[in-house]
Order: sequence, then structure tokens, then C-alpha cells
Amino acid sequence: MVEMVPEDITKEEEEEMVLYYHVKMLDMCEHLKTPIQVHSTSTVYYKTLFTQKRVFQYEMRNLIAACVFLAMKVENIYVTAEILKSRLTFIDVTSLVQYEIEICNALNFNFHVPSPHLRLLGVFLMMKNRERIRIATEDSVQTQEIQEIDKILNWEKSVENLKNIMLSDKYTELNPHEVALAALTVQPSELLGFFMEETVEAVKKIKMSTIRRELPTKEQLRKIDEKIQLIQKRYGILQK
Repeated sequence: MVEMVPEDITKEEEEEMVLYYHVKMLDMCEHLKTPIQVHSTSTVYYKTLFTQKRVFQYEMRNLIAACVFLAMKVENIYVTAEILKSRLTFIDVTSLVQYEIEICNALNFNFHVPSPHLRLLGVFLMMKNRERIRIATEDSVQTQEIQEIDKILNWEKSVENLKNIMLSDKYTELNPHEVALAALTVQPSELLGFFMEETVEAVKKIKMSTIRRELPTKEQLRKIDEKIQLIQKRYGILQK
């Protein structure tokens, strides 16, 4: 589509922009109240696209909307461009459709994404049930202990952890099962006896490598955006 433009925008700046709009995309999913699997599917689409394309080739707000739009349809959520525009008024329907086609091509029309969400739900319920059974088989069951389990094995926090892992640069290379385990609000050592040591070690690495990075400042974004606009102007990209 467009030749590479060395030096105009650095690799680090491009990564910052991609991260920033990835966070915005997950916020968009929250705004639209989509299920968690849409977060994961749109993330994979977004990351796959940017293994082949560069940020200056797109108007990024419409691009992330296109990722969410396609992910919602793939995850069997009824949505049309008109419905999405009624919720996100900035959307340009022509760009939305064009970007959706580009995402499809980047995916080679292979839309399936193994979501860690159902795996997370399964291991969450397994761990919670294990602790309740352990307490029930003891001499006495303390209500306080049950409440403590519920506090430690927190579903909402586990889902937030999962979203945080999605921001990892190498998310698409991670094993969905290990991602689900890493999202649990328990120490990896608690998983020993249920899963192989190799799996537990992989979970440790995911937990250690997915500390959330700081987003670029408004000033940094402004400078990156100025560079992007210059490149787009030079090559006539996005000119109406």
C-alpha cells in the first residue's frame, strides 16, 4: 500500500502509538459493553494487522473501531455499521468498511481466535471449588474462611488481569491456557498439583513479563501525531 518511510517515525514511537490505541480499543469495548471475548478477538486482529502495516497508514480511531466491529460479528453479536456509529459518533462508515477488509486480508480470512476467557472461567471455578471442598472436609466450616476465599479468588480482578495480559507485545504468541492461569488472582505455586511444572513455570513468566507499561504523555502523542500527519500528507494517505 505504502512504502516504508525510515527515520520519519521511530520504532519506539510507533510502538507507543500502537499501545496507546490498543488501550483505547479496550476502553471502546468497555463503552460498548461487549463480552470479554470481544476484547481478546479484537486484540488479536489489531496486533496481527500491525505485524504487516504501520500506524501512519490509518486514521487510528476508525481502525480500532473496525477491529471491534469485526470481532463483535465474529463473536456472534449482532451489529451493523449504523448501530456502531450511533454509539461512536466519530465513525466514518466508508473507512470502517475499508479497514474491515484490510483486517480480513491481514488475517487471510482466518477469523478464529482461541479465547482464554472460557479457560479462565473453568480454572477459576475449579480453584474456588477446591478451596470450598477443603474447608468443608475439615472439622468445622468457618464463614470467615469462605469469605476469604471469595476475596482472594476474585472474578472481576481476574478479568482485569486478563485484559492487562492482552497488552503484552507478544500476546498472540502466548498459549491461551497459560494466559488464563496467569490471569487468576493466585500465586503460581498454588497451581502445583493441578498442572505440570512446565505450565506453572510458563505462568510465572507471563505474570512477570506483563507488568503494564506507562502510556505516552499527551505531549509525546502530539509529537508522534504530527509526524504521522506529515507522512500522510506526503503520500496522500487518508486525503478525502
